[in-house]
Amino acid sequence: MLFKSLFQILPLLVSVYAIDLKPGIILVGDSTVKWDGGWGIPGFAEVLNNSTLKLFADYGVSGATTTSWQTGPEYPLALEACAKGNVWSYIQFGHNDQKVDNTTVFNANLLNLTKILRKAGCHPIMVTSLIRRNFATEFVPVDILEPYRNETIKVAEILHLPYLDLWKSSLDYITKLGATQSHVFNWGPGDNTHLNPFGSSYFARIVADLSIAHPVLPMHYFPLLRRNETLSAKIKAGEL
Repeated sequence: MLFKSLFQILPLLVSVYAIDLKPGIILVGDSTVKWDGGWGIPGFAEVLNNSTLKLFADYGVSGATTTSWQTGPEYPLALEACAKGNVWSYIQFGHNDQKVDNTTVFNANLLNLTKILRKAGCHPIMVTSLIRRNFATEFVPVDILEPYRNETIKVAEILHLPYLDLWKSSLDYITKLGATQSHVFNWGPGDNTHLNPFGSSYFARIVADLSIAHPVLPMHYFPLLRRNETLSAKIKAGEL
């Protein structure tokens, strides 16, 4: 009778275990990550195979720095998501920190926040800042974010975490495109920082391709990211 009962509940136990093993993904950062202006939503949401995920949430906040983000309602929600286990957190800051903090302070703040998310249960993935689409001439971008990109990489190295160099990949792409075509991605007239839905799809594709090239997610267990060979080829060639 006991053996019969065990055989009856075994499929249920296996099913529950499989569900718990499903990974989750959260995005943490500023407005270049958030919905409506960043690569997170609609862009990154479109590349995810949602059937393999137990959760996906974009906790990007407009105007956020590494410290101000922790004072908003997204902070406890992110910690709650991390506690579910098997959750990967993409972390990208720098755009607003660059306005108020030097690189030493930024490094310390980013290091602290990343430790908090990891302690809460997340697997952090560091992402360097999305490039601003400012140009001196048609094919010569102007950038002031590289020092903050370098600090993000340092934090990843200190904590032995993976990182995706979105700053470099997005810089390479817009350099090939030039100013005129790069501004097609602008969220609004003259807004060379934020992304419209078209731009969100392109730069999320870059994040996805970096994630695949540097396997930061358990792709061998779950096909988490959809591929788009056509769009990837356009980006590599510097085309729209």
